[in-house]
Amino acid sequence: MRLMAAHLADKGASAASVWAFRDHRDALSFYEALGGERTGVDGVWSVLGLTLPDVSYGWRNLAPLIDAHVQ
Repeated sequence: MRLMAAHLADKGASAASVWAFRDHRDALSFYEALGGERTGVDGVWSVLGLTLPDVSYGWRNLAPLIDAHVQ
């Protein structure tokens, strides 16, 4: 995520968002731990007869992601 944020900033972006499946708790926890906030935009994917609800997380400022230390 740090490298992605740095790449986007190099291209002129100051904010970013990602989508995650609503029921994938590990993914949601991961984005929240990195400071991502739910954007309030929810969606639904329909694939091969499956209904997969998703949510969007966003960062209004990429600097904290870029400055994050890898542990």
